[in-house]
Amino acid sequence: MGAYLEQAVKAVLSGNVVIYPTETVYGIGGDAQNDRLIRKVQAIKGRDANKPMLVLTDDWDRVGGWIAEYTSIHRKLMRSQLPITLLFQPTDLVPVRLRGLSELIGIRKTTHPFCKALIKKTDRLLLSTSANPAGSPPVNDLKKLRLSFLLKVDCVVDVGVLPEALPSSVVAVGDGQLKVVREGSVGLAEITRILDLE
Repeated sequence: MGAYLEQAVKAVLSGNVVIYPTETVYGIGGDAQNDRLIRKVQAIKGRDANKPMLVLTDDWDRVGGWIAEYTSIHRKLMRSQLPITLLFQPTDLVPVRLRGLSELIGIRKTTHPFCKALIKKTDRLLLSTSANPAGSPPVNDLKKLRLSFLLKVDCVVDVGVLPEALPSSVVAVGDGQLKVVREGSVGLAEITRILDLE
């Protein structure tokens, strides 16, 4: 993984697009604060610019300046090890293009060792959306992607077939209430149980 990691680090720091493995599927992204990078990812995917994209971090302290406010429920879920994407009110530091038409920003603390190492070594939050053309299913095997798609990307980290996994659950918190916007690998019952144990 070392050679792949160094290539990916150089690509991210240069503002280039990287395909990389995550704990769910292969992702595509780069420096989440780079507006040109965000636009390039949207163009490669053919993704509607009005749709938000999430951000990966290796540590919640790294995103402190991006979060305008968070609740006690947010704090409990941030302390948990659940593979969930949390929605927050963003500060002005968050690129508008990341949010699309949404008023919130989605952030997930990644558990994947490659993503964690990439974020730590670059000291950059990682833009993350599934590595596939818009409208096509996410992939856990890069052989399922057309060569024409891969050739649009500056750096491809292919570690083989990833374990089958559901996408992360997306969770919003408002008025003291928790709402699962998208149920993925973690259901409402498990999230509620974690909150009750805290």
